[in-house]
Amino acid sequence: MADRESDIFDLLVVAQHKKAAYLVRANQDRLVLDEEQRQLWGVLEAAEAAGCYTVTVQNKKKGKSKGAATRQAKLEVRYVEDVVLKPTRRKPEFRVEGWGPVRLNAIYVKEVEATIDVEDQIEWMLLTNLPVGSFEEALEKVEWYCQRWQIETYHKVLKSGCRVEQCQLATGERLGRYVALMSVVAWRLFWMTHWQRVADVSTSCKVVLAPHEWKALYCKTHRTSSAPQEEEAPTLREAVRWIARLGGFLGRKGDGEPGVTVLWRGWCRLTDIADMWLITHPEESCG
Repeated sequence: MADRESDIFDLLVVAQHKKAAYLVRANQDRLVLDEEQRQLWGVLEAAEAAGCYTVTVQNKKKGKSKGAATRQAKLEVRYVEDVVLKPTRRKPEFRVEGWGPVRLNAIYVKEVEATIDVEDQIEWMLLTNLPVGSFEEALEKVEWYCQRWQIETYHKVLKSGCRVEQCQLATGERLGRYVALMSVVAWRLFWMTHWQRVADVSTSCKVVLAPHEWKALYCKTHRTSSAPQEEEAPTLREAVRWIARLGGFLGRKGDGEPGVTVLWRGWCRLTDIADMWLITHPEESCG
């Protein structure tokens, strides 16, 4: 699943040749092998609307103007199965294996009844080789794409937090092991950040933290040497904010929820604090 930067004909050709599933947002109009329409956008615009649904989206802030942070966007969904894209012109020596027409399904999503500037309205053309035989299947792919921003957040944690790009290991094998380890760390941090925002307020921190981690965090935060009992463990929201405070989060009224950057810095500190807790409480060591 990828954004417009991956709208590359070669990628679609390779995916078709290797039978690999994909969902890519189109960046450009393309020629199609169609008797009535020659352009992809024209094919989808001529298709009958399959249905509409409403999503909550963030408004783009311009200058110092302050308005509602979110709005309700009504989206009209159209889809066409078995669209055949015409190959782009390419010298034989530059063609990837399997070069030729590409068969795919296309989904066109456009915001209607909008009261905002035209350039801010939602308009997505999604290309996929996954089944799109009904409005429900098309809507499923649209909802997948709506979650794509989380991939960007995960990569931000991996590159800015774990700093994998600064790694200077000598061999590819070592680098691969390092990236694999950091990917697990980045996923855990991203998962914790997201879960504390959507989970019930009573969710215990034990779902993401080991006993020695949340106990060490509690004692550090409250400057005490005695941790509460298991049944009195803090909530997930409390623990995440304590970790963020270790990373420099101030928690002021206008600061919102802690982000992955402060949580990463706090997590690094918590790791050392939790290690010291195990040294001073060997009976709680996980072995």
